[in-house]
Amino acid sequence: METLISKLKIESLSDATELLEALFDVNPSGVFIYNLEGDLIACNDRACKMHGWSREEMSNMRPEEFIHPDGFQTFVDYQETLMKKGEFSGKSVGRRADGGKFEVEVFGKLIKVNDQQLYYGVIKEI
Repeated sequence: METLISKLKIESLSDATELLEALFDVNPSGVFIYNLEGDLIACNDRACKMHGWSREEMSNMRPEEFIHPDGFQTFVDYQETLMKKGEFSGKSVGRRADGGKFEVEVFGKLIKVNDQQLYYGVIKEI
C-alpha cells in the first residue's frame, strides 16, 4: 500500500481517506464492515442498491433486517467461522426493502484496524 500511496502522490490523511472511500464505493459487489458484536459499521453504495435502502437507512439497521430469515444462519456461521479461521465463503439470502429476497455468494475476512478486529464481508448477487 505504501507504494500505491507514493505512486499516487498522496500526501495527506484526507487524500488517503478520499482514495479509500472511492475504492469502497466503486466496488461492483456489496461490501459490509461489521464490529465483532455483529453491528453494521459501514456498507457501500452497491450493498444499498442490492437491498433497496439508502445508506442512511441501512446504517441504522440490524443485520436481521436486511438478511432474509432463510439466510440468517449463514450470518451466524460467517461470524463463527471468521473468529475460528479468519475467512469465510458461502451462500446466503438477502432481503430487499420491498420484502423480496435474493441469493448471494458471501466472502468474508477478519481484519484488524487500529487494534480493532472487524468482519469484512463482500456479497455478489447470483
